[in-house]
Amino acid sequence: GGVAIAIDGEIGELGAEVIINGCYSTSAPPKYCNLIHRNADGLVVDIDDRNLNVGRTVTAGVDFAARYDIPSPLGRFAFSLDGTWLQRYDRTLADGSVDKQKGTYDRQLAMPAWKANAGARWGLGGLGVALLARYTGSYKECSNMDGLSGADGSCTLETGLSRTVAANTTLDASVSY
Repeated sequence: GGVAIAIDGEIGELGAEVIINGCYSTSAPPKYCNLIHRNADGLVVDIDDRNLNVGRTVTAGVDFAARYDIPSPLGRFAFSLDGTWLQRYDRTLADGSVDKQKGTYDRQLAMPAWKANAGARWGLGGLGVALLARYTGSYKECSNMDGLSGADGSCTLETGLSRTVAANTTLDASVSY
């Protein structure tokens, strides 16, 4: 069935950039200045970037599943279908920006709108045959700040370097005895 989940106060680090920008902001009251440590000459010697309760994740979608078995004189036939439709997956980062990750491969997670598995099995005595199809919908893969594609990429960064990964289906077949 459908589900919506919100997680507030996720554990994470603010990051030195967020701390410095927060302290020296000209558009908002300064914050995080107490996390910047200076020596007697006023030079920064340490930034206290410990794990804190920062950020938020909001996700919603629908999971579905169906199974059907047919016993017959010719053997047992079994069919299955499992799927997920992702309505949204939004992460509020420590700096307050919202990373909308549905339809992206962003920050180590592939989040296509649709994913599904379908299978058919037949068995008679000790003999069995199965076929499983795995479907993954298309998604946008984004680069990181260095322009490289990979698990640390972020579509929120808008580096301009991204590609669309086409939807794909893989098939697995097996025979057992």
